[in-house]
Amino acid sequence: MVFFASLMLVTQALFADPALAINPSPQFIATLEDDPFVAQQVSKLNQFREFPVANARPGESSVILLVETDVKGTVITLNERQAIDAMALTALREGSYTLEAKANHYADFKMPLLIKSGMLYRIKIEMVRPVGFLEVHSETPGVAWTVDGAQIPKRTPLGEGRHILRGVAFGFNDIQQDIVIEQTKKLVVNAQFTPATFDLSGLSVSRQALTHAIRENAEWFAYGVR
Repeated sequence: MVFFASLMLVTQALFADPALAINPSPQFIATLEDDPFVAQQVSKLNQFREFPVANARPGESSVILLVETDVKGTVITLNERQAIDAMALTALREGSYTLEAKANHYADFKMPLLIKSGMLYRIKIEMVRPVGFLEVHSETPGVAWTVDGAQIPKRTPLGEGRHILRGVAFGFNDIQQDIVIEQTKKLVVNAQFTPATFDLSGLSVSRQALTHAIRENAEWFAYGVR
């Protein structure tokens, strides 16, 4: 019984060693998929306000448009042709327009706009930097997943770019792999863990150390020998 307990405790200590071998990529399958939910990320309207222009007469080209965004370099267009400057007053004729805003690495913004003469319209657009998603699967129970050292759930949003994914399960070799996240895409990972094996030849543990370990892990020991 004591030998069994000591063997289990030594094995437990070995599993906790971060220097243990890590499973290579053959046990790791990553697939990039389209996901309607992920792809629906768009920049959004933050504020829409209209004010009457003083001394304006109906029918005149006194429609004034002020568009603001939170991202420098955003390109703003009306009806896909007329570019307008952000934070500048633009005089327009009344009518229907399609307002669009685009910026590198940000989701597009698009909205219909019906404007009337004699009004000033102030529009604020919040440009959204879209993220990708990571979804991890494994038949091994009790896997703890981390990305760049931070623990994650089985499905989580991640910023675009390269990350380090690591999976740890007691009794199995760890899996560690570089992954690349793309905007508005879902990366699905299926990981197969392999049981860990250790060579205990030449390993010696003092009786005092084993006694201390058993006392410190009494509850775990009692569970392990049932």
